[in-house]
Amino acid sequence: MTISRRDFIQIAATMGASLAWAGPEKISPARWRERRDLFPEGVASGDPDPHSVILWTRRPFDRGQRHVLTLEVAADEAFRRIVATAPAPVSAAADWTCRVLVAGLRPASTYWYRFTDEDGNGSRVGRTITAPDPGDARPVNFAFVSCQSVNDGTLNAYRRMIFEDEKAAPSDQLGFVLHLGDFIYEVVWYPEDLATRYDRKIYEVARIPGGEKVGNLHLPLTVEGYRAVYRGYLRDPDLQDARARWPFVAMWDNHEFSWQGWQSIVKAGSFERPGQTVKVAANQAWFEYLPARVARPNSTSLESFEPPAVKDVAIERFDADGLGDEPNNRIAIDSLKAYRALRYGRQYFREISGNGIDFGYPVDGKCTLAYSRILDDSEIVIALNLAATERADYITVDAHLNGDGAKLKNLLDPRAQFVVEARGRRNAVKVPLAAHSMAILRQT
Repeated sequence: MTISRRDFIQIAATMGASLAWAGPEKISPARWRERRDLFPEGVASGDPDPHSVILWTRRPFDRGQRHVLTLEVAADEAFRRIVATAPAPVSAAADWTCRVLVAGLRPASTYWYRFTDEDGNGSRVGRTITAPDPGDARPVNFAFVSCQSVNDGTLNAYRRMIFEDEKAAPSDQLGFVLHLGDFIYEVVWYPEDLATRYDRKIYEVARIPGGEKVGNLHLPLTVEGYRAVYRGYLRDPDLQDARARWPFVAMWDNHEFSWQGWQSIVKAGSFERPGQTVKVAANQAWFEYLPARVARPNSTSLESFEPPAVKDVAIERFDADGLGDEPNNRIAIDSLKAYRALRYGRQYFREISGNGIDFGYPVDGKCTLAYSRILDDSEIVIALNLAATERADYITVDAHLNGDGAKLKNLLDPRAQFVVEARGRRNAVKVPLAAHSMAILRQT
């Protein structure tokens, strides 16, 4: 499918991104010299398709309200073959972040990019990869991640991913990273309030301005608070290096807004309140720090989020689908929309049992976490052992698709097979898992 420059301009405007259009290769004219200290959150790319990708950085300034960076995209790491150059505005209104949609690229191709300010100070060099053409039969490799917390641990799994990817043959390297949510945990411990958790040291993430303290947890209620948490997470060197190496395809979960909250209700333990303004603030910070193809129905700006005006109002009525029937709630929820093709199928959170009799949902971080996705006439079960010791829990499955005696295999280890058992009113499968390991089960 061919998309015109005009169409891409409209797409970029919808996403709040500037536009760069690839053309003939040329030598870089920029006076770039690397100053990572001036681009403290690094660079990133997101949501690639066969001909375009979104590029991101943050360059804070201590003077003025708006500056313009220069983006360069190259077909080689030495930047001798520049394929696109574009202005990239940054402003205080967007916390000095920018998004540029680069179009006219080749499918399944690797590109390098960098940003330069007016004085020639440059970001680190980033690497990104476009998606293959729809007719390309070659497999695409990707990794999925989620639920990352720098508050009680470092993100060195990214370092292992980079190490293995650099050693792999080109055909075995990753094409993108799928982030399934909880890019941040908005609830933050301060080290002076809690030294360790599960024998893990508590690290400083951020001091949250204008937030709320619930027990030992601090949570943001304003856009400045959420921004502080994102900046704290992006100080992690392994996360920065991963975002500079691969394009991320990201979707939010609960912690990008509120730990136990839902719709626009903020909840953390005993603290609960209407939070339409908080939901909008959370969406704004996600938009500013995650390069993604998202729609902002309330904004026409190419540079900033332009949050809609809402009030924190109690939600007293819900429609037949459970959506709070309150205008501010709907506006807050709709202030940022993302659509993902990976939503195919129905997903279910699965009950577990240690003895095969008493079933329930996980209540702590020392258990098996399981969910399944039903695709047409089959079920895929994903089980993760969150504990530091081996576990062998029963996991419920769909009784219509996986009857008593059905055999499931672990797609990560096809030699391992598991038999579905009738356990009272449920069908379940017992899944032994080593500490911090996972299994993906499907009927043989």
